[in-house]
Amino acid sequence: MTYPGNANSEDITCPDCNGSGVAPGIPDFEGMAGSPAMRILVTNRYCYLCNGSGAAPTDSALLNLYEVIRVRSEALNSQRHHLQGLLIQRMEARGATSIPSEEYKCELEPRVEYRQIDFTPLKEIFSERELATCFHPKYEELITYPEHWDTNKVKALAKKHGDKAMAIVEQARLVGTPRLKFGRR
Repeated sequence: MTYPGNANSEDITCPDCNGSGVAPGIPDFEGMAGSPAMRILVTNRYCYLCNGSGAAPTDSALLNLYEVIRVRSEALNSQRHHLQGLLIQRMEARGATSIPSEEYKCELEPRVEYRQIDFTPLKEIFSERELATCFHPKYEELITYPEHWDTNKVKALAKKHGDKAMAIVEQARLVGTPRLKFGRR
């Protein structure tokens, strides 16, 4: 079986990790061993994870794998959107709201919006009790916001004022959970 995005990909078995993507020294990625998501990593007759060696991948190999999967994912997402458009076109051309299938449920789900101004005549039709359940007249609300500092401007000013101000800024600094920032150079 071939996978989208790589005409040379085959569902083959890596001799070192048995196609599971889990070779000795490589952790099972959240129980995904043997899943289609892991088998897709075994392409072109070698395993992206163990590279046919059975050893844990290097940092460079992991970065390369991440880039390959990211690019394939973007390509598949683009193809998914294109196919979604084709399915909608077919249903609309047939005047249908679904495509019959034994395996899949594929239906058009209409998005309906209403022009609020066009409901105005209902004020004359609905009782006061009914209006209270569905109509919210225009109103203003006083909102109190806590004090807020523009951090970029604070840091610039603190640099002007020297060590004492910079120490206060540094004391206020919180370090959050790191996120992966990735891109091609």
